[in-house]
Amino acid sequence: MHQSIAHISYFASNTDTKPEGAVVILVDESKLLTALQNVQLFNGGEVLVLNKENQILLSSLETNQQPVLTNQFASDDQGFFHETYNGQDSVFYYISSKKTNLKFVTIMPSALVWQKANNVRWITYISIVLSILGGSLLTFFFLKKNYNPIRQLILTFKSESNEQLNDGSNEFQFIQHMISNTVNEKEQANIRLKQQNHLLRSNFMNRLLKGRVDNQIPIEDALPAFEMHFDSDQFAVLLFYVEANELFFSSISGKSDHEKAKLLQFIVSNVVEDIMNAKHIGYMTEIDDMLACIINFRDTGQAGSLAELRQMTEEAQQFLKTKFQIDLTVSISNIHTSIVDLSIAYKESVDAMEYKLIMGRKEIISFHEIQSEALNEIPQGYYYPLQVEQQLINFLKIGEYDRAKETLDTIVDRNLKINQISLPLARCLMFDLVSTMVKALHEIGDTQEESSGGSLKEIEKLTACETMQDMHEQLTEMLKEVCSNNLAKRKSTLIQIRHQDLETLAQNIVSFIQENYHDADMNISMIGLRFEMKSTYLSKLFREQTGEGLLDYINKVRIMKAKELIENQNITLNEISSLVGFSDVNALIRIFKKYEGVTPGKYKEMYLK
Repeated sequence: MHQSIAHISYFASNTDTKPEGAVVILVDESKLLTALQNVQLFNGGEVLVLNKENQILLSSLETNQQPVLTNQFASDDQGFFHETYNGQDSVFYYISSKKTNLKFVTIMPSALVWQKANNVRWITYISIVLSILGGSLLTFFFLKKNYNPIRQLILTFKSESNEQLNDGSNEFQFIQHMISNTVNEKEQANIRLKQQNHLLRSNFMNRLLKGRVDNQIPIEDALPAFEMHFDSDQFAVLLFYVEANELFFSSISGKSDHEKAKLLQFIVSNVVEDIMNAKHIGYMTEIDDMLACIINFRDTGQAGSLAELRQMTEEAQQFLKTKFQIDLTVSISNIHTSIVDLSIAYKESVDAMEYKLIMGRKEIISFHEIQSEALNEIPQGYYYPLQVEQQLINFLKIGEYDRAKETLDTIVDRNLKINQISLPLARCLMFDLVSTMVKALHEIGDTQEESSGGSLKEIEKLTACETMQDMHEQLTEMLKEVCSNNLAKRKSTLIQIRHQDLETLAQNIVSFIQENYHDADMNISMIGLRFEMKSTYLSKLFREQTGEGLLDYINKVRIMKAKELIENQNITLNEISSLVGFSDVNALIRIFKKYEGVTPGKYKEMYLK
């Protein structure tokens, strides 16, 4: 007969009296024992199934071997405790089922538990050692596999550079350093390439403007190499001459004059290109101490307009003047319908720029306007007759600045404003004016005086003038300085002559007094009549030249002669007073005592002693 375990579940009723029914499940005990014995074989311990009163329902032991259980099972759902079982220290593990109120207990000897723990520990140790060995092998393999590219990279850097990697150095820092150097070198190479490209493009544009293009390479094929493109077949050339720009240079600090000039050129080029590219296509380049801009009109279906080009040029000129204090003189060529004609357009701009000599600085000069004026009647000569030249020289000689300036202004106005002369005649007039200044300075004898406005350095400034306006201003300054110097010289000469005349007059007066001191009628009025001058003015001039009054000098001469007579002759004072020009002896005594401090008689006693 087989034993079974019954599991009964009751159906609860609506009242709390007794259940309405129950479900009974019978489990074959032999099958459960087989499962428990399998667990026993696995863990080497005993397995028990208890009810909620801790009574043994099922055991893997024989029935006569059922253990006596203690009350150490706690109310917890699971846990363990130690207790002696079959003479061995054993561990009781238990766990409760919340649904069936059954408790499952495993009894294992402590020695068996520690044996299994030791087995697990050794297995763990062996697993760790195997993992370390396997990991080391894999690490070595992957390190070797992945380090080869790094090693090849380091060898490449070493072979391509002079830098060496020392033993023990950080290879990744070395690679980072070399990559950084490579990037910097690439940037520097790009910068140099751009600079070279700029120079090459500038050279290409210079050759294009001067008609020296290489015929072996078509222009259309060369343009992309210099990052240039044209949209139509209408071209014009602008020339920009940068005037002296002290205001711009003074506003820039911390840079040399060369750097300031480069900055100025950079600003002008960028401003002009931006304004031109707003409507058309413009490329700037430096050529013959000027800046040239090649204008290509966009293909809008309408012909390019010189009026529009002039308007954009005025905009650029005004912007640079207002924002940067940069003054420009600009010339504009005609519009041409072929890229090959750029050399003709450039020559037209150069010819127009030469008219700066007549029109002055800071202007916009159009070749078309000059060409139109050339078709009209132009004077065959210029106004500068010989008599006007001689008048100008004479005014310079005598220092008449106002009249000299008036003459110069008349010459300039009649040739440039009333009857505008041609460019060749304007050059001739400039040379004539320089020649006039050289003649005048030579006649004045002033060419070797460095302090004079007419020095050779000033003449050199005249010949270096680029416009008639500059020469007019320079000549005006020169006239003013030369006339001022000549006027000062004249005044100095007059003063010297007057001084000499006054010295001669004083000597003549002295001689007259020396010769006529014995005349009792000789006085200041008599001397004034003799020299045809007022007595007071004559006395003033005499005092200025000799430092003493005229009457004092007359009295001193007479006293000096009286002393000679007292010393050399045995005559009376009455006779002496008559001989030296005194009217009576009392006058002699009074004047003698005034100048000598003693009377004539006392003086004679002193002399005889």
